[in-house]
Amino acid sequence: MKDDALYMDLITRKLSESLNDAEEKQFQEWLEESKENELFFEELTLLKKNKKDVLHILNPDAGKAWLNIQKKSVLLRRNARRKKQRDFVFRMAAVFLVCIGAYFFFKPQNRVTDTLDPVHEAVTFQTEYGKTEILNPENNKITNNQGQLIGTNNGNELIFSGDGSTPDTYNAVHVPRGKRFTVVLPDSSKIYLNSESSLKFPADFKDKQNRMVFLKGEGYFEVTKDSSKPFIVSSHGIQTRVLGTKFNITAYSEDHSVRTVLTEGAVALYDETTGYLPETSVKLNPDQCATWNELTDEIEVKDVDVSPYIAWIKGVLMFNKEPFSEIVKRMERYYNVEIQNNNKELNKQVFTAKFVDEHIEDVLASFNKSYNFSYTIESNTIIIN
Repeated sequence: MKDDALYMDLITRKLSESLNDAEEKQFQEWLEESKENELFFEELTLLKKNKKDVLHILNPDAGKAWLNIQKKSVLLRRNARRKKQRDFVFRMAAVFLVCIGAYFFFKPQNRVTDTLDPVHEAVTFQTEYGKTEILNPENNKITNNQGQLIGTNNGNELIFSGDGSTPDTYNAVHVPRGKRFTVVLPDSSKIYLNSESSLKFPADFKDKQNRMVFLKGEGYFEVTKDSSKPFIVSSHGIQTRVLGTKFNITAYSEDHSVRTVLTEGAVALYDETTGYLPETSVKLNPDQCATWNELTDEIEVKDVDVSPYIAWIKGVLMFNKEPFSEIVKRMERYYNVEIQNNNKELNKQVFTAKFVDEHIEDVLASFNKSYNFSYTIESNTIIIN
């Protein structure tokens, strides 16, 4: 394989496990061309285990530099023990990382005109009577309109104890972009709320036939079992009914869909207008995903790997063969920024990636290595061209 850029791209996507059958064949042909290729990829695999961002530094333009590392690695293998050779490769790779980092930092087309200035909003708790509390570590005691203590808050989690109010009294927690928050209900059920989400729930479950809550956005539910009171999540007209289980619901209004992913237990989905009927509801088993399409009013069920759907709970951005048009929405919520994408072809590109505690400009740089584009920053807006 003579084209350095081609096989560097193949290696990059081999490491991210995104090759199709034809590309896998090409990669294997290159791997078998020489012992040097085999040794080089082996060292690169070890480097990946030690440097989590190895995929970010691989670029087709850097092929010759990586070939130099390969040659020196092979030379050392002939004259020293394997451990010393590997240490040398790591040292060389570290030097190369600095060079590549400088190259992309000073590359004109990727420079930005401003720095991001995101708006910092607060998580809020609101009673049905209009009282609003800002949920931060300084405000750790939550009271109702009568001044009664109804919950405690540590800035990341609200433990709601209930206030003995009438069953028809509801409260709500609102989570803005760029934040995540956890709510523990009076029955000890725990709900993780993602960015730009809200949860409306009864002030108390006493004297109620069920435990119904209302979700906008995305939430991961760990429901406490209570056979006498089914737990029901209502989102955009679709209701999810459980007794005790763990599942994730995504119901952002702009998506025109409701997606339920089950990790443990069992759930049943149905239209709120018809009510729950065991014979007509859609039932899910663990590791299954049900997606209701608002336009077709149909529910599709499929087996899935649940990890990409719930990675956000730990602050991880994970994309599994997702188009960039959908990735943009998630980045906007996660980082609390606006993204204006003028590159229509980029929107169609599909990516598989994982990011942990990385700045949004590092994330964009990573995508840029797979599909070249430029962008500028104006206050809180990223403009992609």
